[in-house]
Amino acid sequence: MPQKSWKLIQFAYACLIALWLIGNTALLVKQYNKGELFVAARNGVVYINDFVHFYVMAKIALSTDREKAYEVPVQQVWMDTLIAPLKTDKVFFVQCMPTMFALSAPLGFLPMDMAYIAWTLVCTIFGIIALYLLLKHKQFNNRDKCLFTLGALASLPSFMCLQLGEIAWAYLAVIIALFYFSWIKPNSLISGLMLALTSIKPHYTLFFAVPYLVGKRWLILIWAFIFECLLLVLTSFFVGWQNIINYPKIVLALDASKEIGGVHAEHMVSMRSLLTSLLPEAIALKAAFLLMLLGLLFCFFLWHKILKKENPSNLNQNPNQKLAWGLAISILLCLLLSPHTHLYDCLMLILPIALTISSISLYQTSKIENNSLKTWTFLSLLYPLLSAIIFILWEYVSGFKENPIPFIIWHLAMLICACIYLFRLLKTFNKS
Repeated sequence: MPQKSWKLIQFAYACLIALWLIGNTALLVKQYNKGELFVAARNGVVYINDFVHFYVMAKIALSTDREKAYEVPVQQVWMDTLIAPLKTDKVFFVQCMPTMFALSAPLGFLPMDMAYIAWTLVCTIFGIIALYLLLKHKQFNNRDKCLFTLGALASLPSFMCLQLGEIAWAYLAVIIALFYFSWIKPNSLISGLMLALTSIKPHYTLFFAVPYLVGKRWLILIWAFIFECLLLVLTSFFVGWQNIINYPKIVLALDASKEIGGVHAEHMVSMRSLLTSLLPEAIALKAAFLLMLLGLLFCFFLWHKILKKENPSNLNQNPNQKLAWGLAISILLCLLLSPHTHLYDCLMLILPIALTISSISLYQTSKIENNSLKTWTFLSLLYPLLSAIIFILWEYVSGFKENPIPFIIWHLAMLICACIYLFRLLKTFNKS
């Protein structure tokens, strides 16, 4: 296809994504103005926004109920108070790490609607600033930076994050800073802080910690341990040590329980959703943990291959392709194999996509000779379009609502491409 035709397609694609982002923003504003963003009743079913979770945590952390934070009746009372006059048969249970009670506590000083705006703006701004700095390091020109950020904002994971008041943009900022201060501009203290902050989603921290264990980056791990201890001490003032110590037992007991709502294992964009459709919930959860363990073992093998015979100082001075592709595979594995992965978590893919693609030009991508790299780049650049198509199918095609399978297939295809390209890359490095 002539270059001129590719440019026209690129322009049309950018316009489509911009219009889609405007439409998504208008939808959020409409839901907010109608009072349906936080809680709504449709066909006799009460739908509660995830942000209500964070606000409930804030209110509990600032109340005399703080040491009963994970008791179902306590959460039920607070939830019913916030969503009144609506009520739910099952409590929309707060499963978040105890540290989130401490981090979300300031929200409790604001009305819920103002707290949502402040929370969403802060998280998104942090994420966009971190992304901008990463793209600047990659030496993308200003046009490409804008288009890349536009695509990220217009993607369905971003829309779900903003609609639900989730922290995925802030989490993206944390992992970008973790990569930057580990490999690009090394700073063990900041890297340790960022690694500790990833523990608000501990099932992801396990995957992020692997390269530091394999690479014997002990100083980063020591700082991470110190900051994690400080976070737990801070948290103890809000929920008490008993909740911190008993948290794993509480969550494992209730995650597969039919007495609570809000888990939605069938909607997770991980293998757990497939396991849930085939097995009883409790068995599916155990199988999901087993798959995660296997994924972690593969990550150890992978990073051993990447870091073998590599001088850490060389990696710090000039982070190479191996690191970027290793991170891509690690993130895809943790998304696909973790027992708790929702669509908004897929914003993490922005980091490896930004690190591994050399251009956002569809024409330049069509000229890539390596098939696995070409396929990976197209899959990455078309992610916003995929999101739009799937969203339309979810909303308007009967029986397809919130089906995670398309994203699981898409991520599996990206994982296969990344593995093929990295192992060929490693083979080339070994020969040289």
